[in-house]
Amino acid sequence: MSKVTNKETEVPSSIELNDMDCLYTMLMIEKAIVHHLSTIIDEASNIELHDKYVSMSEEVEMHAREAFDLMFKNGWYPLEEETEKKKAQEKSTLSKKLEDLEK
Repeated sequence: MSKVTNKETEVPSSIELNDMDCLYTMLMIEKAIVHHLSTIIDEASNIELHDKYVSMSEEVEMHAREAFDLMFKNGWYPLEEETEKKKAQEKSTLSKKLEDLEK
């Protein structure tokens, strides 16, 4: 498995939170907020609430992307390289799910 990453920026190893810990925590919280806002958007009782929640979600997504970009830039969030085998596996999995839904 090949990783796509940048050179890792060193952070102090101690009991205290460092920049990597803070960014990771912030990213996880923002992902959770976006997830929950998605449900709220779907269930909004009127268009004004719906639009406000959409706006909030877009703003949180922007901050999450900034946190991800910083983590990736500093080598703290490696990604797996995409391969033809992985794409074929994912296509197969999604095809099976689609078939199950069509039953």
